[in-house]
Amino acid sequence: MVVGAILQASTYGAVQLIVGRIISGVGNGINTSTIPIYVSEMAKSNRRGRMIAIQLSVVIIVWRLPIAFQIVFALITLATMPFLPETPRWLYSHGKEAEAVQVLARLMSCREDDPRVRMIKGEMKAALEIETIKEPFRWQNIFYDRTDLKNYRRLILCFFIQMMQQFTGINVIAFYVTIVLEVNVGFDRETASLVAGFIQIAFWAGTFPPMWLIDRYGRRPMLLCGSIALTTTMVVFTISIALDTPATSKLALAMLLCYEISFGMSWNSIPWLLAPEITPLHLRHIGSAIGPFSEWLWTFVIVLITPTAIRNAGWKFYILFCIMNMLCIPFIWICLPETNGKTLEEIDYVFANAEAKERIKSRFDNVVANANTGGSRRSSDSDKMTTLEVERIV
Repeated sequence: MVVGAILQASTYGAVQLIVGRIISGVGNGINTSTIPIYVSEMAKSNRRGRMIAIQLSVVIIVWRLPIAFQIVFALITLATMPFLPETPRWLYSHGKEAEAVQVLARLMSCREDDPRVRMIKGEMKAALEIETIKEPFRWQNIFYDRTDLKNYRRLILCFFIQMMQQFTGINVIAFYVTIVLEVNVGFDRETASLVAGFIQIAFWAGTFPPMWLIDRYGRRPMLLCGSIALTTTMVVFTISIALDTPATSKLALAMLLCYEISFGMSWNSIPWLLAPEITPLHLRHIGSAIGPFSEWLWTFVIVLITPTAIRNAGWKFYILFCIMNMLCIPFIWICLPETNGKTLEEIDYVFANAEAKERIKSRFDNVVANANTGGSRRSSDSDKMTTLEVERIV
């Protein structure tokens, strides 16, 4: 049954799934016939019937256990929730200043009167004062945002960054890789299923480097390098399957592997990170909802059209993703500012217009002055003052 379960869990085709089910069925049949014998021979005569009945009653609910197993992780989440504090920004925005300071001190492993805590407390206060200035809604702001903090622009970016992620073509490969390998690359079904497994392993391997690289090199460089790599691999892949020779088929396979690694290192995680980073506190829940809405909307569109497009358009279908990957480069360069190393409050400054930037800078300068009154300045390179951070933002 272990072998059967492994085959089913790692399946990339109907044949492997059926074989796994057969092996599991054989193992289950052996258990079903052996266990009653074992129990009847081991149990006392006056308990034998009860124990066999218990076994058979358990069999009735066995199929429900894998479905119910997901409850375990939900219960773990529920059990740990009482130990998770509310975020300092939420507490401060709801008038719970003392609790916010306590949480900040816990997160930073310092006293509540530490200059760093006073600094962040002042930043949150200044940011909330700026963000809560209500500006009247105008439809034209959606298309040309003239508001001080560019809140509409930020929400639109939450939508478009996830849309661009889907139009890199990732779900064409993720959902239909065996069809792509059979129809476009020319592999038989068994080979396509085997190769699909290696492609998914390549993607999985590509998801590890961002754990160390995103905060070291920044979001924009990672996305730009990823887009260049995705454009290159998709263009070469499209040309390779268009030429349709044994040599170009091998090249197409190599490009798919490189594509999956490149996506895993860049576009896989960063779009999910940007939505909560670039939105102000009072709109953060909206931005974080718009992102998944866009992601699943365009996933549905891509998944819906792909089988028909592969059959009818062949290699020409991938020209769409060559163009979209290419458009990702100017989109990132022009529209997405760098958020790495900035507090969520400082990101307001990045998006603000010239007049608002002066106002924000003035308030943050006051925060620095107040935070350092009676306290020592931070000397560590990793703990730079907010004013210095603000002055370097372009």
